[in-house]
Amino acid sequence: MRIVSADAIGRAVSYVGLADALAEAFRAEIVMPVRHHHTITRPGRDATLLLMPAWTTTAGGFLGCKLVTVFPDNAKLGSPSLHGLYVLLSGETGEPLAMLDGRALTAWRTAAASALAARYLARADASHLLMVGAGALARHLVRAHAAVRPIRTVTLWNRTRAQRRCARVRACGHRPRCYGGGRS
Repeated sequence: MRIVSADAIGRAVSYVGLADALAEAFRAEIVMPVRHHHTITRPGRDATLLLMPAWTTTAGGFLGCKLVTVFPDNAKLGSPSLHGLYVLLSGETGEPLAMLDGRALTAWRTAAASALAARYLARADASHLLMVGAGALARHLVRAHAAVRPIRTVTLWNRTRAQRRCARVRACGHRPRCYGGGRS
């Protein structure tokens, strides 16, 4: 079984390639049951375990499950509140094929899906991206949209962390205009 780290995911995929692959996957016959949501009782705030299975219906396809934990009190420990893994299995034999970093995979997939939607919904000459929110996905979303659109201007608005996130967007080669209040 192959173990794929966040860094390895970043080296192996591109936003354009992933958006193209998602366009194909969204047309395929894939079974996606409703995700399992389990509350884990903990002192302080409860935690959550999410299980998200899916599989292809074609012979020799794949089956996989994303496992995500949300422990809100981890912030007090200086640790991320969200952790995740994606387990990929053979659809023919059930054999484990790979285990991937779930946080990185989700960030890349979410950004590429958003960029794919923009291919269909945005004007062909749209060059201004408004990013509302400056969480962990913001930098991925800006990069993904810039990879599939002629983005020249990024406007970032966030209630609390706009200036800090703008610095990260600038590091990606974009010159955002940043708006927001609160701490930066």
